[in-house]
Amino acid sequence: MRRDAPEECVLQLVPALRLRARLLLPNSLAADALVERTLEKAIAEVSGRIEGQPLDAWLHQIMLAVFAQSPFGPN
Repeated sequence: MRRDAPEECVLQLVPALRLRARLLLPNSLAADALVERTLEKAIAEVSGRIEGQPLDAWLHQIMLAVFAQSPFGPN
């Protein structure tokens, strides 16, 4: 099992994820739902994370994919 550096704690990244989501969506409830779906997908796909890939960049990539597939996204 890979252990991330302390600076890669998911809990520390949640505020930045919420901000990114809030910039994409019209209200805070929808933004929080996007963050929740992003974290759920990250848990499901953690084995696919590339070794050495920054956690924040990986989560942002997942968020954009989830957003693109949502009714609010650019689909």
